[in-house]
Amino acid sequence: LVNSPLAVIKGGYYPLKLNDLFSWLIIVEIILSTFGYVLLFILIKRVGAVYYTLVNAVAVVAGVGYGYLIFGQQFDWLMLVGVIFIMLAIMLLTYLQGNIKKLR
Repeated sequence: LVNSPLAVIKGGYYPLKLNDLFSWLIIVEIILSTFGYVLLFILIKRVGAVYYTLVNAVAVVAGVGYGYLIFGQQFDWLMLVGVIFIMLAIMLLTYLQGNIKKLR
């Protein structure tokens, strides 16, 4: 709500035209983002917030990996420690979830 008036005042919106490739790419991105959010809410409703958090953690690790492979981003020791903590948290949650289901 705050950004929209500022974008209109500054002319920050890209004018969509039906005969422009970039306009169609923007439209496709909007559709895909909408579809992704719908899937996100379905996922949270079906499996719960804990599994969504695991998916989100994997996305962060994948983003760091893609940054290294595609963009040549350099790792430092702090990123490595963060990735290790994320992996340990995923392993711990998976282990605890499995044991809780066995007790029921």
